[in-house]
Amino acid sequence: MAGRSSAFSVTVDTVRLEEIGNSLSHLDDAALGRSAVTAVNIVAQKAFADAKAKMNAGINLPDSYLDERMAIELATDPAKPRARILARGRLTTLTQYGAQQSTRPVKFSNDSISPGKLGRNPRKAGSLLPWKLRVGNQALGIPVGMKQDGISVEVTRGGRKSITSVQPFFVRGRSGNLLVMTRKPGTTGKKRGDLKALYGPSVYQLFRAALDETFLNDVADRLGKTVVTLTADELKKALGNE
Repeated sequence: MAGRSSAFSVTVDTVRLEEIGNSLSHLDDAALGRSAVTAVNIVAQKAFADAKAKMNAGINLPDSYLDERMAIELATDPAKPRARILARGRLTTLTQYGAQQSTRPVKFSNDSISPGKLGRNPRKAGSLLPWKLRVGNQALGIPVGMKQDGISVEVTRGGRKSITSVQPFFVRGRSGNLLVMTRKPGTTGKKRGDLKALYGPSVYQLFRAALDETFLNDVADRLGKTVVTLTADELKKALGNE
């Protein structure tokens, strides 16, 4: 894996061509090249679909999100029949995993004291503050009389969980999208730490996890069988023209 991307290559396994034996002498390089390119592309497209299905099994990401961050490069060169499946892109913010604002009632509601009078300071016992109306936060979907109480996410479908240990909160980014953030611990002489974005499993991480030994062995086996089948078809055509 280089940087924030991952690639999986599919190439021809010529050993399986031994099944056709000496009959290959009836085929020219162009016919063999056509068979190899076609076989690689057939298997690569099937592997692409299988990888996506495996990546998204139980993970709460839409297919459209995976499509935007994955690509397939089909083989074109008969002398070097290679296709590549790529997974790339930025880290996946928790917002993509259905992040929702959790709320709880404020300690002192608007009807607990008359506006304009001094009220109890919820941050310092025994002190008073000029009363301010609780207005909620329309942008974050927090109604009047409620306040933030962490964020819940659904990384796996049907498995919504609350995140409270790092006190996450929403911040609207420059592009207008909501990001799930927390604050790093403040350093000496600094009251508040820097903001830190929270992420879930990224597309390239899911892709890497999907490429286990069983998956790779299945692709290799399918490629070998496909090469043999297509090469045999080319051989039948060649023999029929003799």
